[in-house]
Amino acid sequence: TDADGLDHEIIVNVILVTQVITTDAELKTVLCEQSVAPTTSGETERHGYFVLGNDIVYTGSRNYLKFMGTFDGNGYAVSTTDIANGLFAYTWDGCVIKDLTIKATLSPLESNYRTVLANDTYNATFINLAVIYEGGADSSELNDGGFLFRESAKRVNFVNLTISATGKKIGSLLGKMMQNSTFTDCVVYADEVNCAAGMK
Repeated sequence: TDADGLDHEIIVNVILVTQVITTDAELKTVLCEQSVAPTTSGETERHGYFVLGNDIVYTGSRNYLKFMGTFDGNGYAVSTTDIANGLFAYTWDGCVIKDLTIKATLSPLESNYRTVLANDTYNATFINLAVIYEGGADSSELNDGGFLFRESAKRVNFVNLTISATGKKIGSLLGKMMQNSTFTDCVVYADEVNCAAGMK
């Protein structure tokens, strides 16, 4: 009600935050890391709106989930080392990853090296994502996988994606397959990128 006694209806958009993540342990729980849920059979679906509250050095080695919510990095960074199948395992069905920096250290495996984002991605959106190939192997070779994803990127929208891999070589950028994906204001800094997707 204003000073003249007239009523006005004001509508504002509200984000309902599921959880603010501030510790390594909290991130492990949200991402269903194997030390938190060692008996998990298959992948847990994770919905909701998760916000990073500060930089985190992530000590998890393998996560078991289909991430189907929003992960708002809030301008902060997650540092990872040799995560099998990527930080989010599967980014699926309308998930949004935004305003996040991932500092990744990768080492080779016999059949495939560890990937940064996810084993597989479908119908996902990545906005203002920076991936820094920080340490580990000098070359992420094309061995049954890719740098950002191990398997494929289908119906994915990338907006303002920056990959910083200066001094490194990347075998396959997106995994084995890329279909119906879009790129807006994206850039890759690397000594070499062998291919966008390894098979098709």
